[in-house]
Amino acid sequence: MNREELAWAAGFLDGEGCFYLSHRRNWNQIQFRISQADRRPLDRFAAIMGFGAVSGPYDNGPRCKPIWVYTATKFETVQSIAARLWPWLCQSKRDQYTRTSAGYLVRYQETHQEAA
Repeated sequence: MNREELAWAAGFLDGEGCFYLSHRRNWNQIQFRISQADRRPLDRFAAIMGFGAVSGPYDNGPRCKPIWVYTATKFETVQSIAARLWPWLCQSKRDQYTRTSAGYLVRYQETHQEAA
């Protein structure tokens, strides 16, 4: 992997990306997402990462341009994004990932303990 491309991807993530938990009834999933009106930077990010999917365009209301979305949803995939870009991420995105992954792991353990 090219360090300059990874640094670009980290900067793009810092400004536009989000680590979060998706909650469903009896199911929680860690996710990473970037939304853009222009698909090209999302395709570049996906090419640098080598995984994830760009989907869309989605209607964003009558006064807004349609948006494209890059998503990664498996824990290992989201973890890989954070690990690859960690040296260049700002502290707030590092903190966001740390809180999100910790929350996911707690919920995962709780869910699997209840099932046992």
